[in-house]
Amino acid sequence: MTRRLRLFVLLVASALAGGGAALAATDAGLESFVDVVMADHFERFELAGASVTIVRDGAIVLSKGYGFADLASELAVDPATTVFSTASVAKLFTWTAIMQLVERGLVDLDTDVNAYLSAFQIPDTFAEPILVRHLLAHTAGFEDTPVVGLVARSGDRVPDLEMALVRWLPRRVRPAGQIISYSNYGSALAGQIVAEVSGLTWEAYLETHILEPLGMTRSSPRQPLPAMSSVDLATSYADGAGGLVETPFEYTTIAPSGGMVATTDDMARFMIAHLQSGRYGDARILDESTVLRMHTQLTAHHPSLPGNAHGFWEGDVNGVRYLHHRGDTSSYTNLVIVPGHGFGFYVAYNAPAGSLARDAFATALLDHVLDASEDRSAGPFVGTSSAHDTFVGTYGDTRLSVTTVAKLMGLLSTFTVSSADGLLVTAIPGFGEQRWAEVEPGVFADVDGPERLAFTIGPDDRATHVAFSAFPETSFAATRWFDRFELHGALFLVWLAAAFSSFVAWPFFGRVRAGRDGAGTV
Repeated sequence: MTRRLRLFVLLVASALAGGGAALAATDAGLESFVDVVMADHFERFELAGASVTIVRDGAIVLSKGYGFADLASELAVDPATTVFSTASVAKLFTWTAIMQLVERGLVDLDTDVNAYLSAFQIPDTFAEPILVRHLLAHTAGFEDTPVVGLVARSGDRVPDLEMALVRWLPRRVRPAGQIISYSNYGSALAGQIVAEVSGLTWEAYLETHILEPLGMTRSSPRQPLPAMSSVDLATSYADGAGGLVETPFEYTTIAPSGGMVATTDDMARFMIAHLQSGRYGDARILDESTVLRMHTQLTAHHPSLPGNAHGFWEGDVNGVRYLHHRGDTSSYTNLVIVPGHGFGFYVAYNAPAGSLARDAFATALLDHVLDASEDRSAGPFVGTSSAHDTFVGTYGDTRLSVTTVAKLMGLLSTFTVSSADGLLVTAIPGFGEQRWAEVEPGVFADVDGPERLAFTIGPDDRATHVAFSAFPETSFAATRWFDRFELHGALFLVWLAAAFSSFVAWPFFGRVRAGRDGAGTV
């Protein structure tokens, strides 16, 4: 029996048997809907296993596993026991910890982060200091350094957090507060502040003040993993030439940015607490006013686009605002809560295609739950007469290295904006072309969908940045001629050729010189 056929049989059997799902009467059709979506995604994407837990009005309404936690043994995913890496969703626990300390008066969001650091300081590269709020908003202005050092292959190779932060301190490349650019380092720095202020390690603080009060007994921020978590850990997979291949679990060296594991059922408790103003059962992890503050927008690229809500990212579907966070390491995860509707879900996958499936799943489920209209486009539109030359050009991700050779890889993450028939056209690798019509000055809507983009205009009436509603965690800067990959790539090749020539030629010239010196002494 082929792997895909085994997965299909397991999915069908799970659907027929109910799969251990817990359903509220008002959500009677939810399970069948999710079953259909998951079956479609297992057909479309190269997946191994998936786990989903959905909450509404303070209770789990669906908890179900799909596919395999381990392909070799055909061990089925169980949402109550199968442990996945939360990946970057762990940042939400770090931000919650920060807000707990704000609530207690021990941390001020408008204070320089250096006031809370004892063993090292962030350089004063710019006049403006990095405030704690800049860490939550991902506007600290750090460059995004290479992934080297971010992941360890074994738990005993994870360094002390403070040591890691000193070792991999990135450069400050822009003043704080200007640009949203996702930063793992900034998130880990917030975790160090939690440790410094509380007198506990980040791990011990989360266990004492969040995990234990919520009864998240199958979750852990510890590296190496506790024995229980290790036994139930979903096998990690990577894409191989012949399909999925097993790959080692990835440990996070700067743990507060992604070093936590959990079952999807455990994550339900965390979602419910945030949806119930900080309360889960008899436990309370945040005051109601603090939750309201945390869920309020902190910053955004543009008033017309979703932004950042004190660590959560904002989204919009059918006119309804939701909060979310995704994660990518050994698992591919997505946590979504809709505070105004008491609804949320958490989904985790153990294969790379989960990064595609989780977004498709979120779109389908939110449309289903939040009464999607038939037409999700923002049109129809008529071409505008705006001066599109202001926006036309090449743009690159602001989340890149600036001072290392890894800048070359960052310069590959570019796309073009052109003009045709009165519309803007973006050509993003992997996403194809999209057409955009101007709906307000500098703001454009996708003529075939719900997305929007907004430009920042510089003093010379040229766009300096563009941001997309679908990517609130970063923006894209207009690239200058001397920042193009072609130029830097050519210069790098010239340098490489010169270095290689020197390496090859040096022994020859050395021998020639030795011969001349010898001839002069005869």
